[in-house]
Amino acid sequence: MSMNSRGNAFVYILIAIILMAGLTYTIGKANNGVDPTSEMDENKAKVSAAAIRAYAAQTQGAMLRMEQFGVAPDDILYLLPTKQPDFDNPPHTEKLFHPDGGGLAYKQLPSGSQGASPDPGLESGYYVGVVGNIEWTPTTTPDVVFVAYGISEAVCQELNWQLIKSRDTPEVQSSIRATLAPAEFHSGSNSDFTEGNCPECNEKSSLCISDDGGGGANSKYVFYDILVAR
Repeated sequence: MSMNSRGNAFVYILIAIILMAGLTYTIGKANNGVDPTSEMDENKAKVSAAAIRAYAAQTQGAMLRMEQFGVAPDDILYLLPTKQPDFDNPPHTEKLFHPDGGGLAYKQLPSGSQGASPDPGLESGYYVGVVGNIEWTPTTTPDVVFVAYGISEAVCQELNWQLIKSRDTPEVQSSIRATLAPAEFHSGSNSDFTEGNCPECNEKSSLCISDDGGGGANSKYVFYDILVAR
């Protein structure tokens, strides 16, 4: 037997051992009364929540780099690569998602993290941009936010667990789209986001919230992270 053949045989044996170990672990969980499907869903929610927070941090980093190169937050353009022909028209240095600007690669939401009922006025996804004033920021100037819009309830709960050690999802008594989704991405305008909209949100720079859409499949779940508090 050649060295390559022996090497390939070893790889196949190793893969078989790993698969068998995984199957044994799953069967063991089931025999111990643990639902392996439920545990898998919980792990997926954890991974998705971590990925969303990591992308928010990457966005913050890209904006800081732009500022270091002389692009002020007020001058940053948040055009998505799908916004054509504007995205490809120069100049590019002020565009967050352009390789010659902020260089931030645009991503889709993690697989399986989308909510069951998308908002007809705005697709599920990541959005970055200027909104109205968020009451607990230093001034009354409009602020800049990162939002993961239209995520699932499970991912929303996991985000809050990671952030505030609570799986409760504050319910907003207003339109999340109007307050936390930048107006350039939907038909409408932005209104201020106040403590009256969400008392539990007060003084929190990051949180996952829901609207009052009747609960269940009719509700939207949105994670926000304040990138520039002005």
